[in-house]
Amino acid sequence: MFKKLLSIALCGAGVFYFAGSVASASERTIYSKSIPEMANANTIIQYEGNSLWKVVEDTPADIKELPCTTETPALSFNNAINTLETSKNTRQFYEEDAGPVYEEVLPDPELGMRVLYDNWGELEKIYILNNNSYQEINKTMAQISAQRVVVDLTELKVLPQGKRLPVGTYRYGKLVPESEKLLGIARNVIKITSGNVTGKGDFSVFDDEKGDNSNYLQKGDCATNRKIDNPKSGKIITVTNKTNNITSTFTKNDNGDLPNAVIDIWKTGVKNLGVTSTNYNNIKQAAVYTYDF
Repeated sequence: MFKKLLSIALCGAGVFYFAGSVASASERTIYSKSIPEMANANTIIQYEGNSLWKVVEDTPADIKELPCTTETPALSFNNAINTLETSKNTRQFYEEDAGPVYEEVLPDPELGMRVLYDNWGELEKIYILNNNSYQEINKTMAQISAQRVVVDLTELKVLPQGKRLPVGTYRYGKLVPESEKLLGIARNVIKITSGNVTGKGDFSVFDDEKGDNSNYLQKGDCATNRKIDNPKSGKIITVTNKTNNITSTFTKNDNGDLPNAVIDIWKTGVKNLGVTSTNYNNIKQAAVYTYDF
């Protein structure tokens, strides 16, 4: 959706491909007028101004522990809105969806902004400096149509259990290349109707000890995206692994951010989807989940 970089340089060795461009990997800098959607896995970059981003030495654990303030200052989304308004993907997807369609938008870079990337090099969290403290910012979506982007933005926050966003289609995050090729979409999609929720995108794996109702998690449990779809604990959800077409039912007993997945499977539960690997931090495959309410 977003066309990002004309040239990129990252630390490490090898060659990286971003938005159709080839970049050297000999430097620890990125040049981009907007937030890069991809970077080296498990890295943090900081915006230095004038389209310059630098890799910083903090580990993901360090930045997650940085103090946060309680109020989110105003952010600019001009670049994202302009990109959405000229995006061919916006119009292509719109024709397939009934009801309102919402697309995740990223804020414009600002001095000191830090961006954390996950095991797949996909954007996971964005932090801004606010009163000398780092604060994670919430996911923001814009309503789109075949004609235009609605400028009114919706900042997504954690939903109470048993709640979900209004009827509509919500697109966000990135799919791993294998899933994108298999499903024919580039974004995770959660579609909410008056009586059903269907998510299409990647599933990932989590290993928390306890869930969202002080329960001890076990094989067969799953977690949903708590800012889009947070059904009550105990809800039975059907999940299909689209890489092998194996289907199983899971029990919703937790919720999470899921920035680049539609559903999280608890550890050993992946066996029910035909996955034998126990390297849980590196499992991500194409999936569809659904349930009625």
